[in-house]
Amino acid sequence: MDFKSQLYRELQSQVTQEEISLQRSVPVVTLLENPVAPLAPSGPNRRFIVMLSLALGGMLGVVVAFIRSAMNRDIEDEEERAKVEEIKSRLNPRRWVAGMFRS
Repeated sequence: MDFKSQLYRELQSQVTQEEISLQRSVPVVTLLENPVAPLAPSGPNRRFIVMLSLALGGMLGVVVAFIRSAMNRDIEDEEERAKVEEIKSRLNPRRWVAGMFRS
């Protein structure tokens, strides 16, 4: 019985060694087609990006112009004028910068 189990282990070891050598000889990646260079270069569509930036910048400029126009219009009611002045003072960027450097 001891001879049979030793023979079995030896044969099993040889089978394992053959499987390992077979895996080493077989490539991991198989080439299906030869590589081909692209016909057109790939990359960002600069014309689209420039046009989109111009459009968005124009829309933002119009929105800012409307807001500034609304903030600068003449207000007849004194209470409403006080509220608008308070909003303007809170939206003043110079106040934000001055507040950042206070200790």
